Amino acid sequence: MKSLLFVCSGNLHRSVMAAALMDAILQQAGHPANIGSAGTLGLTGRRSPQEVHDVLGELGLDVSDHLSRPLSRSLIDVADAVIVMEDRHGDIVLDKAPHAEDKIIYLGDYMAQPGDVADPIGGSEEVFRESRDRILAALQALLPRLLTQLGLRR
Repeated sequence: MKSLLFVCSGNLHRSVMAAALMDAILQQAGHPANIGSAGTLGLTGRRSPQEVHDVLGELGLDVSDHLSRPLSRSLIDVADAVIVMEDRHGDIVLDKAPHAEDKIIYLGDYMAQPGDVADPIGGSEEVFRESRDRILAALQALLPRLLTQLGLRR
């Protein structure tokens, strides 16, 4: 089974939402994969804020068992693709695993207005909802590449 790793700063907001959303997309498409997430700040064992739970819950997704974990070389090594939210996250992936350059995908490249995927930290529930929707649209745009690149096409 293929493995995807989503990376943001704290592993509390964007990467959590992206991982849950991509897992649902791939399950629905009949292409299950191992989906994980990690953060570049090294936070361990923290729960996502209620806003993340609420906006994902609106789509029937549950991340109540998620605990933040730090990005590590071993996580990068086992991933078939490492999907990052910001350019600096890609730089940190390369610092930890220079050989992983071909695995890195910048999710922001797949947004309607390309750029870094903004962190909703400190925002209202509506800000988190907008972040979720931007991430979802970018994941849907990325899906054809992933299906081809990872050999998930039927």
